[in-house]
Amino acid sequence: INAMAISLNENTYGELIDFFNGENDLKNKILKTPLNPDITFSDDPLRMFRAVRFISKLDGFTIDDNTKNGIVKNAYHSSILTRERITMEIEKMITYKDPYDGLILLQQLGLWEYAFPNNTFDEKNVASACVSHDFYISDSDRRSLRWFFLSRNYCGDYKSFIKKMKLSNELAQTLD
Repeated sequence: INAMAISLNENTYGELIDFFNGENDLKNKILKTPLNPDITFSDDPLRMFRAVRFISKLDGFTIDDNTKNGIVKNAYHSSILTRERITMEIEKMITYKDPYDGLILLQQLGLWEYAFPNNTFDEKNVASACVSHDFYISDSDRRSLRWFFLSRNYCGDYKSFIKKMKLSNELAQTLD
């Protein structure tokens, strides 16, 4: 995150290497690309999904405006990503305690159509998927419930949604 590293050189071992002031950004709970977002996101469009996922995971963090604008501008680069790579990021996101902010950001930043192809955004379904963390259910059932709610606006049935998203057969059986 924010392009920081720890030195592994013998004489500077363990020293923070921070050319882009990432430590200060993290203290202020800001995620941003150290280089021009256009370059960063065209080099690896999955970074846009990771940024959104981190917002779900890291309480109180925001994406800086320049990086947000870069995501909006470069969202179309997501079309080169495989379904499996995008679904892996979404899968990680929905396992967090409250993925609501991240799922809403997908819509706001123009990534929803790449995250959930042929699935109309519906904030009510997103909210329903996220409220399930309040119930006393297993993590596996919570995951299934969240995928179920996210599939509700798919133009097709949930089985087609699971296939399109390249989710596991185990999940398909759980929702069946």
